Amino acid sequence: MDRPDLYTKAIIDLWETGETTIGQLHIKPSHSACNPTNLSRKNENDRIWAIDWISLASLRDSENLLLDYDSPDDQAAGITLPGKIADWFKQAGASVIFDNVQFTSHLDQKQLIELFGHIGPQHHVATLIGAGMLAGGEGLMKDHWITWEQAPATAAGNITQTTALGEKITQSKLFTWGRVAHLVAPDSTLQSVLKHLYGGLVFSKIP
Repeated sequence: MDRPDLYTKAIIDLWETGETTIGQLHIKPSHSACNPTNLSRKNENDRIWAIDWISLASLRDSENLLLDYDSPDDQAAGITLPGKIADWFKQAGASVIFDNVQFTSHLDQKQLIELFGHIGPQHHVATLIGAGMLAGGEGLMKDHWITWEQAPATAAGNITQTTALGEKITQSKLFTWGRVAHLVAPDSTLQSVLKHLYGGLVFSKIP
């Protein structure tokens, strides 16, 4: 989003040579990641787009020491911790602006408001969630990263300290699984979103 020119060059480099560099971030995936299995799509939503596999899987696999990331079904090899995501952004030239990722409990209402207050044209907001927060997702465990373009809101507007936990989330805009849309699970409330949300990282734009 920040530098389509660098992104385009990186994809071409990965396709043609098997490695690329963005700023100080060197990406060189394994042979297995370059030749994945189970990448075919039976319908629009059941597999990652191949173009996204080239960038995302290559980035993840180039850091793996023991496990090759060679299939979208390989969840263990795709695990990415907050520190590694921060490293990637910093090596690409961005800065960490805010961090409230937590592993012992989900966010409370005040922490959610503070995190989403950073959403805007100068920042990227990535959050660690349980995939059950999303339409078609399952589980409360902190196992998935998404990014936000618009914070979740209710019919009454933006979430504030006085928003009732039972209020339904009627709008948002987030990126996950190759899609950008209002993708929270149907009938989600502020309370259900909070139960699945374990904080996030805020980054400056990549120069």
